[in-house]
Amino acid sequence: MSAHAEAIRASATRAPLYAYWHLSSLDAPTVAVVWSCAFAASASVKLPLYAPLALALVTWTIYVGDRLLDVRRAQRGGCPGALRDRHWFHARHAPALLAGLGAAALTLAWVAVRGLSDGIIRRELFLAAFVIVYFAAIHLPVSRLAALRQSPSKEAIVGLIFSFAVAIPAATFALHPADQLIPALCFAALCGLNCLAIESAEGPDSDRADSMMQCELFLVVLAMVSLGLALSRLASSPPFLFLSIALSASLLAVLCRIRNRMLPLTFRVAADAVLLTPILFVPWLLRIAR
Repeated sequence: MSAHAEAIRASATRAPLYAYWHLSSLDAPTVAVVWSCAFAASASVKLPLYAPLALALVTWTIYVGDRLLDVRRAQRGGCPGALRDRHWFHARHAPALLAGLGAAALTLAWVAVRGLSDGIIRRELFLAAFVIVYFAAIHLPVSRLAALRQSPSKEAIVGLIFSFAVAIPAATFALHPADQLIPALCFAALCGLNCLAIESAEGPDSDRADSMMQCELFLVVLAMVSLGLALSRLASSPPFLFLSIALSASLLAVLCRIRNRMLPLTFRVAADAVLLTPILFVPWLLRIAR
């Protein structure tokens, strides 16, 4: 048995039940669908069922593919210490996950043929080009893309791509799509800071404290700005989007402050769970969407 295979086997410890939402890469699709529906409700749009379904499948495919590629890169480079619980889970269950990727691809093809409008397809394909560049920078040994791989702003890039992918379905059907821009940018900042907080928590101890302090500061600023937008008339969108962002940013800042009292895996799960705050406004969302 190879050293990498032994490491995979040694990592097979029983995780808490709540952690499998994260380990199986279902956290990002859940966040994407919740916020996509929230953006749609804010624009008084009733999304067809295929839109959130396609978004969930694409998000899950990207995250699973990214983690499987991380495992492959660590295996080739002999650096298993860089892998986290989610990577070991994907390494142990790679055959099942690859089969799931195949099923997701077939389902996406069926959805695209049967239902997706040309507007959504064009916008999502344009965004997919940036995802391909990001994947190439992270996973391919291309020297010209090394700068992007080492860039401290890669979390902001991920946040922008994720937030725009989430907002595209609502913007496609909305009467005033420009009204989605400000909340989408605030949500992009929230997603970027979420990635930064997780990256800082999993980084070297020497850099962790300073990165977390900066992350906490930015989260507090984002919470204040979002709350101000919710209470003002400067934003055209309903206030619940900004209230959700403010609440998520505040909760994430609290998690960053108490991170030393939590297991790394628990922090990772909680950091994604606090992004589900639009669920708290479901009665309001349903009333607006009617």
